[in-house]
Amino acid sequence: MRRRSGSRLLARRLPHDAITRIFLERLRLIAVLLRERFPKDVGYSILPETVERLDPVFVKRAFSKIYEDLFFMVRTTNGLIEWIFIFFEHKSEPERDAAWQLFTYISAFWHQWRREHPDAKLPRIRTFVFYHGKDPWNVSNDFSALYEGSPEVEVATDDLNFRYRLINLWAIDDADLSDDPELRAILLLLKYTWWPDKLLGYVESALRMYKGNKEMLKELFRYLTWRMGSQENYEKLEAIVRRTNEEDMDTFYSYAEQLIDKGKLEGKLEGKLEGKLEGKVQGKAETLLRLLQDRFKTVPNDVQERIWCATEAELDCWFGRILRARSINGVMAKA
Repeated sequence: MRRRSGSRLLARRLPHDAITRIFLERLRLIAVLLRERFPKDVGYSILPETVERLDPVFVKRAFSKIYEDLFFMVRTTNGLIEWIFIFFEHKSEPERDAAWQLFTYISAFWHQWRREHPDAKLPRIRTFVFYHGKDPWNVSNDFSALYEGSPEVEVATDDLNFRYRLINLWAIDDADLSDDPELRAILLLLKYTWWPDKLLGYVESALRMYKGNKEMLKELFRYLTWRMGSQENYEKLEAIVRRTNEEDMDTFYSYAEQLIDKGKLEGKLEGKLEGKLEGKVQGKAETLLRLLQDRFKTVPNDVQERIWCATEAELDCWFGRILRARSINGVMAKA
């Protein structure tokens, strides 16, 4: 089957995006999350009512892929302004290179900031990794853990290092996920995404919360249908929807059954696309695109397509050439 272009891959919204979209589009929920999870050891706290999105034009200039939904700005009780980056980790297992991916994003951000504010100091960026995977998170959140010899070799004071904050849903008791009912309902759906039987137990409260809101319900139906995994679980979901949101059954059927039919035909393709987008290959592709953009200013569409459709081995080969090649064609030449 012919591979899709990178731009279409970026535009394609996978089912897990539906539930995070509900979360990200509500600044109130982002403010609650930051208020509840902001580190207590920094000596100050945030002012939740000041949370706003970073200028999407600036973010688009800084990255080859748009991350405006993940960058926020907030004022703190000591008068500072902090930039917040929330990195959503959808994979079932921990990402070993999460710190490296975050470093590339922060570097790109600062690079663009210095271009536009040559005389200003760099803004403080606080990074959060939001994880709701199946396996326990057993990766260090210190950048220094990526160095050769770590952890046996002690980190020197002049070694580059930073630490991200991990929001690991599986490590948080259900009762402690949030004091906010709406945020807690969404976090429960994310927490149990890999266990459909448990997930069904938290569906009703979320459906009642968005009763009558067809746009929100459509996103929920998309996500929940994708996570059911069997006809039996789908029928249980159908019964819950009928009991709590009978007036929305048309929306449920028109969307959920469409996904089921589509899944029978494209299940394997969907799995490959999810793996492509969710795996470490995505991080390498994004980093390579940014480096090419920084060095050669523009990256032609056909080169972007090759990168998004590349294997990990191909990406590693191109990484090895980027410093010595004199042109993009030199980087991308066939081995």
